[in-house]
Amino acid sequence: MEKQYTNHSAQTIVKRQGGSSGTLRILEFKDPAAPEKSLIFFIEIETSDKENERIVRILAEELKDQFFNAPTDSVEFAFENALSRANIAIKDTLLIKPRNWLNKIHVAILAGKDQEVHLSSVGSMHAFLVHRDQIVDILDGDGKGSAVRTADRGLAGRTPNPVKLFSNITSGRLLPNDALVMINESVLDYLSPERIRKTAQDFQPAAAANKFYELLSAAPANKQFGAVIIKRLPTKEEVDQREEQAQEKLQKDAAIEKYLKPKVATSLESKRTSLKKAASAWLEVLAKYGQIGLSLALNLLSKFLEKAQLNLAALLPLLSRLPSFAKTFVRDPEARRYHGAKIKQSLIFKKQAFLNYFLALPWRQKRVLATIVGLIIILTGSIGIRIYNKNQNEKKAALTKELAGIAQQIDQTEASLLYNDQTRAREILALVSRRLLKLSVSDDQGKAERQLLQSRISDLENKLDKKIILNDLTPITVLNPGSDDSSGLILSETAALYYNGNQKQLYRLDTQSGLLSPFTALKDIEPFKQAVLIDNQTIALLGASSAWLVNTEKETVFKQDFTFPGNHPEPFTSYAKNLYTFSRAEKTITRYREGTFNKADNWLKQDFDLSRISDILVDGSLYLLSEESRINVFASGYPASAIQLNLTKPLGANPKFHINEDIANFYILDSANTRLLKFTRKGEFLGQYISPALKEARALVVPKGETETIILSGDKIYRLPLL
Repeated sequence: MEKQYTNHSAQTIVKRQGGSSGTLRILEFKDPAAPEKSLIFFIEIETSDKENERIVRILAEELKDQFFNAPTDSVEFAFENALSRANIAIKDTLLIKPRNWLNKIHVAILAGKDQEVHLSSVGSMHAFLVHRDQIVDILDGDGKGSAVRTADRGLAGRTPNPVKLFSNITSGRLLPNDALVMINESVLDYLSPERIRKTAQDFQPAAAANKFYELLSAAPANKQFGAVIIKRLPTKEEVDQREEQAQEKLQKDAAIEKYLKPKVATSLESKRTSLKKAASAWLEVLAKYGQIGLSLALNLLSKFLEKAQLNLAALLPLLSRLPSFAKTFVRDPEARRYHGAKIKQSLIFKKQAFLNYFLALPWRQKRVLATIVGLIIILTGSIGIRIYNKNQNEKKAALTKELAGIAQQIDQTEASLLYNDQTRAREILALVSRRLLKLSVSDDQGKAERQLLQSRISDLENKLDKKIILNDLTPITVLNPGSDDSSGLILSETAALYYNGNQKQLYRLDTQSGLLSPFTALKDIEPFKQAVLIDNQTIALLGASSAWLVNTEKETVFKQDFTFPGNHPEPFTSYAKNLYTFSRAEKTITRYREGTFNKADNWLKQDFDLSRISDILVDGSLYLLSEESRINVFASGYPASAIQLNLTKPLGANPKFHINEDIANFYILDSANTRLLKFTRKGEFLGQYISPALKEARALVVPKGETETIILSGDKIYRLPLL
């Protein structure tokens, strides 16, 4: 048996040479010039072969040399370069191996720098990420369990490609106290993922390696195991930052508490508070005596009810005659006036009699009666105030509990995003948004907490939709006059250009300074409708009856015949010195061949609905952008495929897009939704940039390298950095 430890990780290798066949190696490489970078090479070959050690040596040397000597500071690019070179170095050796031998090679390679990690694997290797109390196999892309993977190891569909051994890279960051455990398949026959999680979480790497060593030592002699444990411990700066954040949270909580329960009040508020406290104290005192008064009042009430009962018995004959009296009272006006006057006189008499009775009472009895009435009023008010205060406290407690529940669900959304479970994250976020929207709050109670939660929800929505908000996008130049339907941008091999056909203007644009340099040779031409790049040095300005070919290097203009299609709002593009455009009304894609541009033919050889098409580009294949969030791909005049753009918010009206042979991705300008979208050529959504400056955007170009895009919007030109 053999143990190996390094500064950044701990590895354990358990090998039984007597009964175990095959090769298992774990190597870690460091560069003294860049101690923060590391490369871990983990390989298992299940069969015994004389070429095993040679394969391990070739891969190890090539990976180490290319990774640490790559001409880039980016760990990801250096890792990709190392994998590519390793593929080339080992290709010839693997091509002569039989198919069943290739199923027995398993490799995991990890490149890291600080918290940044990149991982590539071949065969049945596992890399478990331990985050908080959860564990996930980041190499288990198909979601199968270990038993299913073991059964699948011999299938031809999972056989490594000897020409391109390393084809996939998984990238991410390790947060403080996160652990990454790389193991071979045999470990899962004896240790469950839960055991791996608990060991990696509870121990430091060296101690965890010893624990794995003890657990696996009792296995049969014909087994070989390998494990790499990496755990990121928080740095001093991160500990200080966490303490600083905790202090800020305490200060924020104190500020919120101060907001909800102000300790320092104005003099008027202090007086009001003092009066409320004094009134509450008096109410508590008076409530005690109010009970005595209430008992006395109840006694009087009972006596009154006894007398009322006797009087009611006397009134029964009168009540029996009440229906006939009411009938007469309603039908006979004279009777109504007579009885109304009589009732009014009786009420006046009763009122005067009660007043005389009260005035005739001794002063002491009057005082007692007034005190009783006052006590009843005070007691009723005290009970009402207590009920109100209780309701307010209950509402505040319910609000605090609801806000805490929403915050917990937001934490669950962040955890789902961390494990790349976007479906679950969207479900929780939709529920949280509805809860916060339905939350009933009055008098700005809990306003600060609700604003904080809403801000967190907005940030998570942006992450889910891969949004980058750019509210302060600054133009590199301002146009006077502004752009119109005859304006656009062109990207040649040497420069970006801006044109305005109605103004007969063509400018060379310095994208760094925003300086516009005009082409002076265009003074005598007629207005043109569109401009198209024909080759690296030639631009065709398409007018109503002529085309002017502008040489951007020599700044010369040559005129030739060209008849612009009447009432044709659709854009033109070019490829191999041919012009292409489409017509929604005629359902055609027209190609104007190189030369005079007068030889036009219908390039489309099959009927196709062009009614929702908004833009056209050609880079070998022909692409049509549809407002239905789809890119239709054509080859040789026939539809070849359709790339469906899966967007939560569909494209707006008249979107534009950009693609050419020098860039790898599609860029779509959706001015109706003030955004720039980025997709791979297979339609995978990479991100979107949101800015109010894109509301009037009409054209874009993307230079080589795809580090920025130049956008024409209204009377301004912007340079938007691509992250």
